[in-house]
Amino acid sequence: MPNPVGIMDYERGQNANKNHNIYGNFYFVIQPIKDLKFRSNFGFNASAWSYRAYKPEFDLGPISMNPEDEVRQNSGNGLGWTFENTLSYIFKINTDHTFDALIGTSAERWGLGESMSGKNVNSVFGDFNHAFLDNTALLDIAKIELSGKPGGRGGILSYFGRINYNYQEKYMGTVVFRTDGSSNFAKGNRWGYFPSVSAGWVMTHEEFMETTREWMDFLKLRASWGQNGNQSIDAFQYLTTISFKESEYFIGTKDNKVVGAYPDILPNPDVTWETSEQIDLGLDARFLNSRLSLAFDWYKKTTRDWLVPAPILASYGTRAPYINGGDVVNKGIELSLNWNDRVEDFTYSVTANLSHNKNEITRIANNEGIIRSEVNLNYGEEGFPRPRSVIRSAISGDIKQRVFSRITKRSKTIKMRMDR
Repeated sequence: MPNPVGIMDYERGQNANKNHNIYGNFYFVIQPIKDLKFRSNFGFNASAWSYRAYKPEFDLGPISMNPEDEVRQNSGNGLGWTFENTLSYIFKINTDHTFDALIGTSAERWGLGESMSGKNVNSVFGDFNHAFLDNTALLDIAKIELSGKPGGRGGILSYFGRINYNYQEKYMGTVVFRTDGSSNFAKGNRWGYFPSVSAGWVMTHEEFMETTREWMDFLKLRASWGQNGNQSIDAFQYLTTISFKESEYFIGTKDNKVVGAYPDILPNPDVTWETSEQIDLGLDARFLNSRLSLAFDWYKKTTRDWLVPAPILASYGTRAPYINGGDVVNKGIELSLNWNDRVEDFTYSVTANLSHNKNEITRIANNEGIIRSEVNLNYGEEGFPRPRSVIRSAISGDIKQRVFSRITKRSKTIKMRMDR
């Protein structure tokens, strides 16, 4: 057993990172007529980073050794931007009905950068302070590693609208609709549509609540329903991307080395937005000159077309894409009580919170409708009781092995079945 402290020091003990970031935001507002405003906003973030490391020659045993010292250098830069334009208008009808309307569009790009990395052996100085690629001896070109690649480019284009309604601070409502197009999905599945509505009723502004004003300062009932989307997956899951990494082979003699290529992911042209739909019912109240406040919420959140990476057997020779793997429901309650008071010059507050949540996977997008574990043991057979940890690992790690057969059936180049 090699010395773990020695491994930590030799393998990862001599390195340095540098990161530089710049953020900027510019906007202007134009008001052509009263209460009508046009706002344009442009923001950007630029970054640059570098990394270098030195790994000395060491021998801590037959399974932990480094016969030649190594020098590694990495560097890169990144750029992203957002551009948003909105038009808003506030107006009233009969002084009691207030409307606040907004429409807009937004565009976002990220991954507009590149990176490079290199590694060589035989440092001239043999220390971290001089660990730069220029300070290594070119003895064997086969031991030099060089790579460079662009950033993971992507973008979103959005259109949205919102209208707020307020009647004498007593009845309130909001309607929102937005549509988003993501570069992470194929053209037929690129756009998602996400509406939402909410309403509130301040009961303490009603005349029939006057008898409670001595001990109740505020009571508001509220309800909301809405959808939002998730597109946070690796780019180009709907295509078969090609890799040249570690693909060299020889034709004829060992001196005739050729660089090859291979598909590094199976395509899933049907992958699309994950959609979360949430219902929320709640109330807010304040009592005793606002010293005691209460907030209560009941919610149910249903996530449909859950985005998960499909597991795949190593015999496929490539990676599996993300899939829309099923549905998940979260529901529960939240209760918060807060007491604020003052005794002469001493101010204090006490807060108590209570919450209960239930999480349930309600649908698995395969024929069996179950989750199987990757663990290749005899758990579950006679004499081998199945531990709960295995089931938990199955939920987090092996969601959807059988569903992957659905993807491969649609592939024009690979005709396989996961069930075999």
